[in-house]
Order: sequence, then C-alpha cells, then structure tokens
Amino acid sequence: MHRSFISLFGAMVLASTAAAHDFWLQPDTFTPEGGAILGVTAKVGHSDDISEWPADPARIIAFRSIGESGIEDIQAALGNRHSEGRFDVATGEPGFYVLAIESIPSVSELPAEKFNTYVTDEGVRPIAIHRMENGLTETSGREIYSRRAKSIIRVGDAGAAGDAHLLRPIGMTLEVTPLANPALLEPGSGLPVEVRYRGSPLPGAMLHVVNLDPEIGDVDKVVTGADGRAVLSNLAEGRWMLQTVWSAPISGDVRGDYDTIFSSLTFEVLGTAAEGESAAMPGVNN
Repeated sequence: MHRSFISLFGAMVLASTAAAHDFWLQPDTFTPEGGAILGVTAKVGHSDDISEWPADPARIIAFRSIGESGIEDIQAALGNRHSEGRFDVATGEPGFYVLAIESIPSVSELPAEKFNTYVTDEGVRPIAIHRMENGLTETSGREIYSRRAKSIIRVGDAGAAGDAHLLRPIGMTLEVTPLANPALLEPGSGLPVEVRYRGSPLPGAMLHVVNLDPEIGDVDKVVTGADGRAVLSNLAEGRWMLQTVWSAPISGDVRGDYDTIFSSLTFEVLGTAAEGESAAMPGVNN
C-alpha cells in the first residue's frame, strides 16, 4: 500500500463523523441486585436515530452470561421479550458478569457514495483499500454482515476480586475487551482496551467512544496501535459504549463482496469504588 494512500485515508477518517450503524446491549441498570430480573434491550442506530434491534431467537447464534464460575447459556431469555429487542435476564450470585450476544449474517447493499461514506466514517480500512485498488469506488457496496455485542454488569455487592474474566476475550470474531475493570475505573482515568479479530490483536481498528446519555452521545474516536490496543482517556462517571467495525473481502459469494462484523462493548463507570477497589492499569501502548 502506498504511503500517499495511507495519509489520504487517515485524513478522511479524521474529518468524518460516525456512521449510524452502532449496535449494543443496554441493560436497564448496570448494577442489578443478585437474583433480580434484569431488563436488557438490544439497540441499533446512532444519535437521534436509535431503535430496538429485533432480537428474534432465529437471528441469534449465541447469547451467554460469563461470570467468575464460567459460562451460562441464556438464550432462553430471548423468549421473554417485551418488545422486539427488549427481554428479561435472571441475574445470579453477586459478581461481575459479561452478557454477550452474536447474530446470524444478513445482507446489505448501498449506493457507491453512501457506502464510501460509511466505510470512511467507520474506518474500515480493508474495504477502502480493496475498493481503491480494484477501481470499485464508483460501484455500490455489498456486504454480508453480522453483529457482536458485550455488556459488563456488576451484580450485587461485588468487590474487585473475581473480575479477571472481564479482561479476557471470549472468542468473538471481532471483540473489544477492557484490560482493566471499567466499573472500578476512577472517573477521568484512562481505560486500556484491546481489539481482536479472528483471535489476533487488530491494529488500525477505529473505536468510537459514545456516552449513552443521549444528551452527550459521541465523545471521541481512537485507533488501535500495532498491538491492537489503545487507551481511552478521561472517561467520566456514566454509561458508555465502545463500537468498532472490521471486514475482509470475499469472492465467489453472490450475496456480497465483504464479510463485515460490527462489535461493541457497553459498561458503566460507577465512580463509587471503595478504597482499594480501583481497577488495575496494566501497561499498554497507545
């Protein structure tokens, strides 16, 4: 790839705004009581164009809860839907948990201009490079896409112990993993994160940093370094989403030209950690 193209693409990314493709899990509270029934909503959209994502069980590959003691299949919760994307999850013993959902593939086609804008806004370098190198920037864009989302909840009186599972990937195709417990983060501190794609650290992934308060919304965007890591600066107390997209060109499939994954992580910076509970901050490269 020519250096001039890298510079051009970087400039386009810095000048663009996030596309309306975000997908995430939003629990009614990130701090439910042990044994409570927790309402969770799957959402899609951006800014003032947000809706429930139809979490039909037929569209879900997996829905899991990961705790200190292991993994629990919670697909049955999808049968307790109050609306298209809202359902109930039973919480267990006190502790930190990751709720994780994965969807089946769907197909999308956009006119050239809209597709190019989306690729730039989301920082999907493999698509941008492939289209430029193959003279496809004036053609419509066809994708086979699927979605991944994780949400970290703190059930009951959970302390800092027993949160190591939050800091490990769970094996999603595209996955955002915190390297410190965001619930115990001191407000205003940096949060180190890692993005992995098909099991390997992913350099050059753009992370959109979004405050889930609709009055605030987009706050920042950062790009992972050569080690697939980045540090998110100055996260205030509140509810947050990290969102990223990655893709790979494919051939011989009549449905699309790119295999695209959308992935997100939601959590709450509580700002109420007791003394000695602050999240560990391992050394990372920005």
